[in-house]
Amino acid sequence: RRVFVLGGSAKPATPEEVLLAAPLIMELTKEEFDGAILRPLKFKLMSSPQDTMGTLAAFVDVLGEADKGDYVDTHLGGGTNLVGVALNQIKTESGMVGAAKVMAALAKASPAKGAVAVTDAMAEELRDSVNSGDETSKIGLCLGLEAVARGLLSLADEGIEDEIWTELAEDVAIPALEDVGGYDGANSAAPWYELAGLDPPPPEE
Repeated sequence: RRVFVLGGSAKPATPEEVLLAAPLIMELTKEEFDGAILRPLKFKLMSSPQDTMGTLAAFVDVLGEADKGDYVDTHLGGGTNLVGVALNQIKTESGMVGAAKVMAALAKASPAKGAVAVTDAMAEELRDSVNSGDETSKIGLCLGLEAVARGLLSLADEGIEDEIWTELAEDVAIPALEDVGGYDGANSAAPWYELAGLDPPPPEE
């Protein structure tokens, strides 16, 4: 629980401190996670979301390493809404890097539900940001989608795969990134093409 400290002004643990606590985090039961961890986590996500992104990403990565990534499944949306909080942060200049790490961590920890939730959410927001001309959001969302694809590719290297990824790549991520076009879109789409086993289109002249 100290990782996310309940006190109003206290900062959450740094990602490095989370790694020091990894042996304890790996022992967490689902009941302990839902009971003891969620309240301070929700509090921190509401009171200082930007500061909490790096901590959350490291925490979720540790859960994934311990094969306990499914703990996050019920908290992707709903009251905790991990995806929604990260989505708000990824559209800001100061929050996008940390939030992209959270999106990738959620996808890796929960390779079916998590991957679908973060990819769907970011692709939809990306279309909106392209239509509205919101450059900051567009850059953050491209960054996040690329981070998710690279995270899933790293799982594939470890022999973990899910057939939903090809569908996500072909039907959700690639079309949204192609709408962005230009360097950002092409760059972020590249790992999705790789994930789907497709050749990326030749660069535009």
